[in-house]
Amino acid sequence: MTGPLRHEMRHMTSEQRKILNSLFESSKFSKCGSDAQPTVLDIYDFDSTLFMSPYMSSELWSKKLNSLVLAEGAIGPGWWRDLNSLWLGDTNELSKSAWDGYWNDTIVEKASHSINDPQRLTVMLTGRRVHPFGEIIPEMLKSKGLDFDIVALRPDPTETTQNGTDFSVGPSVFNNTMEFKKSFILDVLSKVPSINTIIMYDDRKKHVMRFEEWLNHLVHKKILNHGQVHFVVGPARGFDPETEMACMQKIVDEHNKRVEKRRQDNELPPEHVEDRHVVHSWWLRKAILKPVVTSLNIRFSDEEIEKLTERVERAISPETLKTAKRFPMVGQELTLMSLEQGHNLEEIMSKDGHKVQLEVMSVGEVKPDGIAVQARTLLDPENIQGMEAKTLYIPLWCRPALKQIASDGYRELWGFDSEAPITLSGELCLGHVYDVEGDPPLDTSNNHRYYKSYNNNNNNNHKRGPANWIKHNFKKSKRNYE
Repeated sequence: MTGPLRHEMRHMTSEQRKILNSLFESSKFSKCGSDAQPTVLDIYDFDSTLFMSPYMSSELWSKKLNSLVLAEGAIGPGWWRDLNSLWLGDTNELSKSAWDGYWNDTIVEKASHSINDPQRLTVMLTGRRVHPFGEIIPEMLKSKGLDFDIVALRPDPTETTQNGTDFSVGPSVFNNTMEFKKSFILDVLSKVPSINTIIMYDDRKKHVMRFEEWLNHLVHKKILNHGQVHFVVGPARGFDPETEMACMQKIVDEHNKRVEKRRQDNELPPEHVEDRHVVHSWWLRKAILKPVVTSLNIRFSDEEIEKLTERVERAISPETLKTAKRFPMVGQELTLMSLEQGHNLEEIMSKDGHKVQLEVMSVGEVKPDGIAVQARTLLDPENIQGMEAKTLYIPLWCRPALKQIASDGYRELWGFDSEAPITLSGELCLGHVYDVEGDPPLDTSNNHRYYKSYNNNNNNNHKRGPANWIKHNFKKSKRNYE
């Protein structure tokens, strides 16, 4: 190890070194005992780089609910620490298809070439934790034929306990993903001294900028000859709607089971968490999904969709159709207009169930690999305040995340004969997103931000600890709502 590299590693703790050494020793590269002396280290991030990991949709969930699902320890472990974030259906079936439709094929191809080049040490490096992703992510990579020299997931926390939470808790050895990735790279450089070039692929702009600056620093210190970071802008990601609904319900159900167990076991909230307020607020509160009306939509029957798709299938090439049909049908319901302040909700609701006719104008491609049709609404004289005849894009098969932005990447492939137009009949319906409410409701009369005021409370529950104090006050708040 050179002096400059030793200097860069001086801040690493003995525990960090021990974990990184174990990670390297368990890798394919180390176990194979190859005589290869790679000169290039290729590093691929997982989420939104190699794999288009789904993200919860703003079309289905409120901002409040999305933020709670993202927060670590509020309603679940936090999206990026939750196995549900990679729950895309039956795992056995997904494995057989190699998770088809979710990979960023351009980056996968680059990784495949790198894996087959003996001059390159190829690594998949992610901030996803070993617990709980240590089995599923390697399985996904294997199904795609991506046999990386090293598959490195963040090993925090090193200890796992259940504590009624069903997800990993414990102290973290690395403060954040950036610290883990930098430490991992330095450790590899110390173990494989033939490496003089690092090429990275990442989707997070802030990480790209910081890694570029850091690699330039390593070049300046003559630890490397060259370093480069490629900013990856992958295809849009997303669940299909039915799977996403099932996923959110699963997250809520698991949270409610944990709350039930915490109540039974009188389990105290954790003291040291990143967002103490939100974690403590939901520690003993079950979550209930509730619909909130947000838009006026058009819903098409199965018969109407079948009539349309039969015509579309005759209009485009089998290759284009096959590519598009990797994705689910997403166009059964479209947003016609958002319901904002000023709309007469009673009038809008009175239209629920009314028919709307649409004239189909063309079939087109939704970039990068979906199919949609362009249509124009034909409104009757009994109009709705604020609603006008408009052009709509009905996505048929495409990545779910592209549903509401089909017009942005629409490229016409084939136009319908104006003398024999296709008309579709849709039914007006109310669209909504789901929000979340707690049971029991949060008692805002007490200081729930830090849960410290139980020490000054005169109800004597403080002698039994904060969890009992929370239960007592929740019972009082529940009586106030009855």
